[in-house]
Amino acid sequence: MKTLETLSDRCGIGRHYLDFKKDPVEITSNARMAVLAAMCGDFDGEPEADAALQALDREALRPLPRTLLVRSDEALQFELVLPAAADFVSLTIELEEGECIELPTPDLSAGRAETLAGAQVKRVLVEFSHSCPCGYHRLHCHGADPALSSDCQLLVAPRTSWQPPVLAEGGRVFGVTVQLYTLRSERNWGMGDFTDLVELVRQSASQGAQVVGLNPLHALFPANPLHYSPYSPSNRAFLNVMYIDPQAVPGYTDCEAARSRVESDEFQARLSALREVHFVDYQGVADCKLPVLELLYRHFVEQELDTASEAGRAFDTWCERRGEALRLHATYDTLHEHFLRQDLKIWGWPVWPEEYRDPHSEAVAVFAAEHADRVRYYQFLQWCAYEQLRAAQAVARDCGMAVGIYLDLAVGIDLNGSQVWSNQSAFCLQASAGAPPDELARSGQDWGFPPLDPRDLRASAYRMFVEDLRANMSVCGAVRFDHAVSLLRLWWIPRPGGAANGAYVNYPLQDLLGVLALESERNHCLVIGEDLGTVPEELTEVMEQNHLFSYKVLYFEKAGDRMEAPDDYPREAVAAVTTHDLPTLASWWDGSDIELRAELGLLGADSVVEEMRYARRRDRQQLLDALVAADCWQGERDAAAIAVMTTGFSAAVHRFLACSRSAVMLVQVEDLMEMLSPVNVPGTFENHRNWQRKLRWSLEGLFDRDSVKTICAEIREARA
Repeated sequence: MKTLETLSDRCGIGRHYLDFKKDPVEITSNARMAVLAAMCGDFDGEPEADAALQALDREALRPLPRTLLVRSDEALQFELVLPAAADFVSLTIELEEGECIELPTPDLSAGRAETLAGAQVKRVLVEFSHSCPCGYHRLHCHGADPALSSDCQLLVAPRTSWQPPVLAEGGRVFGVTVQLYTLRSERNWGMGDFTDLVELVRQSASQGAQVVGLNPLHALFPANPLHYSPYSPSNRAFLNVMYIDPQAVPGYTDCEAARSRVESDEFQARLSALREVHFVDYQGVADCKLPVLELLYRHFVEQELDTASEAGRAFDTWCERRGEALRLHATYDTLHEHFLRQDLKIWGWPVWPEEYRDPHSEAVAVFAAEHADRVRYYQFLQWCAYEQLRAAQAVARDCGMAVGIYLDLAVGIDLNGSQVWSNQSAFCLQASAGAPPDELARSGQDWGFPPLDPRDLRASAYRMFVEDLRANMSVCGAVRFDHAVSLLRLWWIPRPGGAANGAYVNYPLQDLLGVLALESERNHCLVIGEDLGTVPEELTEVMEQNHLFSYKVLYFEKAGDRMEAPDDYPREAVAAVTTHDLPTLASWWDGSDIELRAELGLLGADSVVEEMRYARRRDRQQLLDALVAADCWQGERDAAAIAVMTTGFSAAVHRFLACSRSAVMLVQVEDLMEMLSPVNVPGTFENHRNWQRKLRWSLEGLFDRDSVKTICAEIREARA
């Protein structure tokens, strides 16, 4: 048992943590052993555990680690682990652009002797004061004996993440947030799309907004439109093709087949019906969009690809740049479509025929060759999506937005999707991620997606993490990193097993922060860490040191029995009244969110519901008192006398938050419309229509409405 405990420690499985009440909680040995088994496989006895430890020791005998991170303002410093008899090695750095730097020959006689994994070794400290440019380089160790030769990924990262000049110079901006699919318009096909996004950008910019925040736009499952949760993506490095506006796809004007279909009376009637309903009909939208996109693809092949036109070459270049990851994603979508058409029970790669579960199998290669045109079709859809999103960000820049589009990077990836299929060794498939028991979820939370294996992250030099960041940061001005605590640790739940029976697994925090800083700088992208809930102090400190913006929600910002004053908000933060997982401002104020959760059976006993009602009455008065103290409200002083949210009171609340020190302040479009219904109620599935509810008003003329202009004016004045 002692060997297993040691192995658990070496694998980064935690022994204890502080819960939401700041009380220490010891993780049971049984939970640690279950997580260890999920990570490394079952151990029948001590000999097998000893063998696993020895494998870790052998890894530690490498002259160089797999990955080495250094900040650009630091000297390069690392330890060589060499056999005791070693008397000479040479060191070189192969820079990302191809240039080589030869390091001074290290003095091996100064090494510190020790015994490691039964071998006599010496540790030699190497210091190199010459600074290397930021980037992904290779550090090589060469020796006459093959045992002395080794190399590692050398990551040189900026000290901090990038900030737009207006923020770096002390400015304060505001923006709007929206779930893109919820947008209504007179022209979309039943859900918000990238052309709607362009219009939202233009309208919000006219009111002085510098940011437009969105839900995750990651790739979902085109063959299964009913899998629509934006936080359960198939692949974080690609986009949801249902956001494509078919009428903005290259060649639409010249494609007679597509235009005839779209312009027909029957088709227009279907689009009108899809626009009118109050919830997104994802299947109906897909039934309209996908056949038209197929026609446009066929036209593109004939007019652009077959003729090697400029547009055709641009597509080929983009596919080449996205490389193997794009090819595998498009192959997955083709396979997924193929098997679903045969049988709806074949819902994802874990239940495909065995020979197709390995993306590198001969069967997959043969299938991809036989269906090469269909694979290219799915690549074409990704290209169209990226071009339309890129165009929206270009419009934001043209409108003078300091940040522009802000994307949400979901914390997890669906087990059944293309990214897990393409990178199975990168994930622990025998566990799921979640959260331990807390105040809102007394049994804990199981989010269902497989956690990334920190061992593979290091060994791969964070390849997939880099790909995800780069794919998102290249088309936006800011990225919100969902559940930023996962940079430090993640709650693993062995399968099968309840969320309370899990354990925290630690991740290479400093390396991940370095990669974030490097990609942030290269893409000129602001990084926001969603740090709501129980956050270890260690993470808060390093986020501040690395200039990662934190996330502050009005409902939670309290100091004892009062709301935090605007001056108490941190500078490097995003301040918002609420989020997609919380009630709208109008619902929070009148308490209808409590009644909804009670109706859905989420609150338990009547006494709990009454406690929440009492707490909400207290919170409302505290908010009103804070508004008065900040000179944002001159009206009624008794919160009970303000039964429902009014435009004037909403404007006061948003002015209060806009007065905060936080560099970025966000307002939800739902709150501009004074909506009550939430877009998502955590903890519900079939009993609430999450991720489907549309907005109350159409996009056309949205920011010309008096109530919207009143709230925006208050925010704009306070921010100035």
